[in-house]
Amino acid sequence: RRFWSGEHLREIVRIRRWAERVHLVRAQTPQLPLAARCFALLIECSELWRRHQPLQTVSGFNFASFNDLSGAHVALRSLALWQYEHRQLSEPFQWSTLELPPAAEQLDLVGDCRVDVKASGRCHAICCWVDFQLRDDYWLQTGPCAPTSWAQAAIFLDAPLDVFEAQQCHISLHLGLSAIGTLTGGVQL
Repeated sequence: RRFWSGEHLREIVRIRRWAERVHLVRAQTPQLPLAARCFALLIECSELWRRHQPLQTVSGFNFASFNDLSGAHVALRSLALWQYEHRQLSEPFQWSTLELPPAAEQLDLVGDCRVDVKASGRCHAICCWVDFQLRDDYWLQTGPCAPTSWAQAAIFLDAPLDVFEAQQCHISLHLGLSAIGTLTGGVQL
């Protein structure tokens, strides 16, 4: 299974903090990558959205318990987005930056952005990824360009949201950097 680049960022932070705690490296020791930038974009992807929605009631049977067992209630999916039919509704936008190694107290990345919609449609998900700075002038990009071996995170909305060209949306994103951290997000008009 492919993991999206945010999982790699979380692991980089976890290993670095462990190495400092057991005195394998000093806090001032440089590390690669040097920094990380978090990006996102709004996408229309009705087929993916239907595939990843929790089951409700089917033929009179309540599947709520099944959703808990199957993990269908989890809104975040790690997908190589270029492999699936989708349409971008916004330009990619940067929602957070992190210098590495992070300060010991920095456990979360949070972004609140105003995003201009570039194409009218039904927003089903927010696609997220992290780019890594390897040198001053070079960034390893993990976004949904085709083809790439990197996966992206798709945060599926509970219900599709109709958006219109030139409309502005408020996007809230949160990535926990702890070992059990999560990526959550929401869209408001």
